[in-house]
Amino acid sequence: MGSSSRAGMAVPVQLQRVFIAIFPDSAACEAIADVVASLEPALSSSTARIARERFHVTVHFLGDYDQGIEEVERRAMAACASIEATSFNLRLDRLGSFKASRPIGILQASQVPADLLTLWSALRTPLARAGFGQWLRPDFSPHVTLFHGDRELPAQAIIPIAWQATEFRLIRRAVGQGGYHELARWPLSGAS
Repeated sequence: MGSSSRAGMAVPVQLQRVFIAIFPDSAACEAIADVVASLEPALSSSTARIARERFHVTVHFLGDYDQGIEEVERRAMAACASIEATSFNLRLDRLGSFKASRPIGILQASQVPADLLTLWSALRTPLARAGFGQWLRPDFSPHVTLFHGDRELPAQAIIPIAWQATEFRLIRRAVGQGGYHELARWPLSGAS
């Protein structure tokens, strides 16, 4: 992380994270929060729970930046604006974890909608041309993060949580802080 100088003192520069995401509707958000509440007895006091307004599926992570964020945002918006994609129903039906130094509790879809894969794929070329190629993963495992904890959850089926994705959004977040700043959103065609 870089720093800047103010009155001769080094001031840490806040990293800005940029990503493209799909957000659940209010009913799905409530159902996801209910899953987290049902897990409370198994979660320790050191578990960092994700606030319900931050529940989302990341379509593409575009990096962390300590400078030039306006140019990063401009390039990302231009890449996203070139995409036409179709609305889809997303159905989360699996609870599990990603292995990490602090295991990450997640909800996943056992079957990824073809139109979500098409959106993910369609964004890759314009994002690479816009200079984000180093951040683009070769695979896609859509999920909603529930918490960062101290133990992994056993994989298990849950009562499905579904919603119709009608748009995708470009988001900026100050790393280590709670809120998201929506930069732009684009509708998905065929949304009812």
